[in-house]
Amino acid sequence: MNENTNIKEYNKRLKDNYKVAMQVIKDVFGEEKVGELMCGAILLQVNSTAVGRAGICKRYRGKGYCTIEVSEVLFQLSDDEIVNTLIHEILHTFKDTDGHKGKWRIYADEISKNTKYKITRLADSSNIVINYKYQITCKSCGLIKNNHRLSKKKINQYKDKEIECPKCKYSKFTIKDLKKDIMILE
Repeated sequence: MNENTNIKEYNKRLKDNYKVAMQVIKDVFGEEKVGELMCGAILLQVNSTAVGRAGICKRYRGKGYCTIEVSEVLFQLSDDEIVNTLIHEILHTFKDTDGHKGKWRIYADEISKNTKYKITRLADSSNIVINYKYQITCKSCGLIKNNHRLSKKKINQYKDKEIECPKCKYSKFTIKDLKKDIMILE
């Protein structure tokens, strides 16, 4: 499958699962209340570069719309897990929520109590396979850190021993480019 086919498939799954997520929320809180609580319009997007989060809701209070953006890696999971993430993000579109406290927590608990979905602050990413580009390994204790991006400045900090291992405080590392299968720093 080429990249354009993936994007079309992801967008279709996103829209289909969004409909399911909205229906779940309406079933729990009622269509009228949901209409009152949600921001005016919601734009759905798939982000191919975001890997540290399953999704994010960006609210533009003065403009009356929200953007829900989900990571492309989320599509490795089942539709139920995508719906779970979408419910989490849709609750952020409610006008009376702020972060993961207060009203958001109350709404999340209500969904969790009355449906098969368990809405938590953080997604369970144990089933997601992330293809990192770089692998940084401490030469002393073997601690491995994976990164998607690594600037020349950061590589030079590793070369110049300006960075310590958080585990053993040693300052010698290897850096491997996993995509090209070459060592950048030995």
